[in-house]
Amino acid sequence: LKIEKAVTDAMGLAHDENGKIVLVSGALPEEVVECSLLDSGRGVAKAVAVSVLEPSPLRIAPYCPYYSICGGCNFQIVSEKDSASIKEDIVKDNLLRIAKVDELPPFEATVYGSFARYRHRARFHVSIRDRKWGFMAKKSNEIVRIESCPLLSSRLDALLGDGREILSAARSAIFENRTVDGRAEVSAFEGDDEVSLGDRSVAITVGDIPYLVSANVFFQSNPRLMPDLLSFVHDNTIGNTIMDLYSGVGTFSAIFEGEGKKVYAVERERRCLVLSRKNAPSALSF
Repeated sequence: LKIEKAVTDAMGLAHDENGKIVLVSGALPEEVVECSLLDSGRGVAKAVAVSVLEPSPLRIAPYCPYYSICGGCNFQIVSEKDSASIKEDIVKDNLLRIAKVDELPPFEATVYGSFARYRHRARFHVSIRDRKWGFMAKKSNEIVRIESCPLLSSRLDALLGDGREILSAARSAIFENRTVDGRAEVSAFEGDDEVSLGDRSVAITVGDIPYLVSANVFFQSNPRLMPDLLSFVHDNTIGNTIMDLYSGVGTFSAIFEGEGKKVYAVERERRCLVLSRKNAPSALSF
């Protein structure tokens, strides 16, 4: 198949000889690939690339030895810059094709950074019966034991390699009846000086803004790029009354602290609201 473009979930879109859409994992735009069919649905088929006959000039060798096994990453076969560019193309395609936007507005230059050690959030999977921990395999419910992940921050990677704290947190999940078939998920978040496993909050500083975050609430996983995101939101917010919807732990509400604006932080997750009131105390949290 000839891959025509990239679509959501890092799939390559192609058409077979009958004109049917085939979504191919592990393939890049403009590549010619040999595929193995996974699912021949009524409208769309799904496949995986098993051989790249004509590779894209963007293709590189993945730097993680678990890339073909672990289900955590999709874009390690291109550089960070090209990954950002392909994702931008996917967003534009969705706006034109799905949202039916007639004409795209100008796009800001996309900000990107190194893949290495960027992730400060992780969710480890644990088989308590087998004393096995790691991540899920691609398209599978099997746990892959991973010694080290090059994307994880240093403390999270150390946790993954050692495993004792992960197993301890998983055993606690047993007593709290939060396991299914002897398996548990352990969330972790690395702050400035320590790691949270569960609901205990830790401090993380983004730019000059201090936040309290726990592993069981949502927070951006890449704090290196957050200052650019926060600056963009701050500089493009108009007016003195601000609605921060799906506000989480007050990530955006906090950037307006001390500016005399009326900020309404709206969030249904109670654990987030508790932290939001600490991170953005002048905002009205609901």
